[in-house]
Formats: sequence, structure tokens, C-alpha cells
Amino acid sequence: MPSIRETGISVVALLGISAVLVAGLVTTAGAQTTSAATYHFKRGIERYKARDFEAAIADFSEAIRINSGFVKSAAKKGNSFKESQTAGIADDDRVTVSDPFNALAYYNRGITLLANGDVDRAIDDLNRAIGINPRYTDAYLTRGRAWHSKGHFTRAIADYDHAVALDPRSAFAYNNRGIARKDTQDMAGAISDFDKAIVLNPRLVEAHINRGAARCAVGDLTGASADLNKTIASDPRNPMAYNNRGTTRQAAGDFTGALDDYDTAILLDPESAFAYVNRGLTRLQQGNIAGAETDFKRGLALAPALKPDIERFLRAEKQPKKQ
Repeated sequence: MPSIRETGISVVALLGISAVLVAGLVTTAGAQTTSAATYHFKRGIERYKARDFEAAIADFSEAIRINSGFVKSAAKKGNSFKESQTAGIADDDRVTVSDPFNALAYYNRGITLLANGDVDRAIDDLNRAIGINPRYTDAYLTRGRAWHSKGHFTRAIADYDHAVALDPRSAFAYNNRGIARKDTQDMAGAISDFDKAIVLNPRLVEAHINRGAARCAVGDLTGASADLNKTIASDPRNPMAYNNRGTTRQAAGDFTGALDDYDTAILLDPESAFAYVNRGLTRLQQGNIAGAETDFKRGLALAPALKPDIERFLRAEKQPKKQ
């Protein structure tokens, strides 16, 4: 891969929508269940917010256990405990959701498992939530993120397709599908999705950052710079924006500007492995071998998975340059 534009590492972000969605589920938790299940559900959310994921998982599990017994008992008495979910749904496309409490609980436990790094169990819970409520847009979005984290981009795109179909005004769905498309090298599709996300929510910083990365990947450095400059103007403490603008400047041969941006990204986020590695690549191109080695060591200590990217770049640098 001969050019810096192709080999330089840029970062795109899957939106952290799960934290927002978890907090927004509290008000519906007590619709059909016992106070004990509701108590554990709400405490699970608070523990999730505090990043005590193991305790949150235990609470959601207990909420599911209590409510499942409650629903079985109610069914024996002849009560179905079904709740119609029809808000915003056309009359010919209504759906009745049985046990909506457990749909919420499985969804929240799935989010928490995903945050805790247990991707497979998270997918299982999200499958259950969708099985209970096939129109659960947020569950499709989160399951798409889970598939993406496993490298199953086609499955992720399929889930985002469902989310877009259910909520065509979801900027999050378009943004996340754009990331998955970018990772399948469908740059035109990715840019189209980021365009739609930005139209729906012009303040969605991540969509501007991600479109900038995609534009850089196809050589549209002017467009990429415009996206990233706009992001930095509105969010001057965003390390990802500086890292990606550094990549764009590096691709344009502006090594001084690129180093300035990587320096700022590292200042804002000292744990940014991408910024260290990208700064190392730029220093290497300037002939600063010692500085490059220091940055590579720091970047690899933070993210060992970047080693193949560095090795690929080094191999490309050793190739004879075309006149």
C-alpha cells in the first residue's frame, strides 16, 4: 500500500449511544411488574452509570428472574400482561409486545455485558429483547455495535438496515452503518450514510469526524479538512478530531501541521494509541527514527493490535519510490 493516505491510521467512532439509552429507560420499567423487579432494574441502571458493570448485570438478572416468575404466575391466572407498543407506528403496522419489561431488562443487560467486554452474551440478550419486541430499534443498533466489535460487518450492516427501516430519522443508525460500510471498503456508501446523519443532526460531531475519515480515505483531502476543521471549531477538546485532521495533513504532505495535531490529540487524551502511532509514522517520514521508535513503543503498549498496521507501513516505506 504505497501512499500515506492509504496506510496512515485514522480513527472512527461507534457512537456511545448505549449510555444515553440506558438512562432513558427508567420511566417505563414498572408498567407490568412487581416492585422488587422494578427496584433491581432501576438499581442496575444506577450501577451501570457508576460503571459497576458486574453489579449492574446481577441486578438486571435478578429483575428478569423476578419478573419472569411474576409473568408465569399471572398467565396461570388468565392475565396476559401484554402491552401494545404503537406510538409512531402506522395503523397497518402495529405490533403487540408481550412482556415489555423483560425486553427492556434484556436490552439493558445486553448493553452492560457489551460494556464489560462479554460480546457473545450481550448478543444473546439483545436477541432475546428483539425476540420479545421485533420493532426494538435501539436493540438493533446495539446488536449492530456488538457484531461490529467482532468484525462481522455484514451482520452489523443488516442490523443497522433494520434500525433505519424502523426509524428513518435516526442519525445514530446512519452514522453507525456508515462506519460498518467504511470497514467493508464501501466508501461511497459510507459517505452517503454520514451525509444523511449530518442532515438529520448537524450537531452530531461523530458523523463529521467519520465523514472526514472516509473522505480522506478516498483522497478528498479538501472535504476531509472541511469536516474536521468544523468539528474542531465546535468541539476544540475532541482528541479524535485532531488525530484525524493530523492524518489528513499527513496525507497532504504537511508533516509539521500533522505533528501539531497529533501533539494536541495526545495532550487531550494521553491514552490515544492512534495518535502515538500516527505521530511515529510522521516522524519516521521526517527521518526522526528515535522519535518514531518511542512513539511506536508507546502506541503498541496501549494497543498491541496496531502492530500489523505499523509493520505494513514500514514495508511500504522500504519499497522503491516511483519518480
